[in-house]
Amino acid sequence: MGLNYNISNNTDNLVIDLNGDLDAYTSDDLKTEVIKSLDTPKDIIFDATGLDFIDSTGLGSLISIYNKIKEEEKNITIKNIKSNVKKIFEITELDKVFNIVE
Repeated sequence: MGLNYNISNNTDNLVIDLNGDLDAYTSDDLKTEVIKSLDTPKDIIFDATGLDFIDSTGLGSLISIYNKIKEEEKNITIKNIKSNVKKIFEITELDKVFNIVE
């Protein structure tokens, strides 16, 4: 299916709306664009309302982004996550790394 995303950079946060699949085909592009958008370290909020699927490569990209911002004591929040995607975070115990909110 692919991945469409929109990055909004405001004063406090970097907000990324996700639509589609975050997988081996789409994760590198997302990671590159998010890191380029971090002109100053900020908390990142992923709105996963439209995220239908994530694989290990997608998780790896999120971890790379997290590692980039954690040095500055910033966090990643993932909101509006679908149950099938949330299950992947729970199985991998990444729900303890990322702040997941309903």
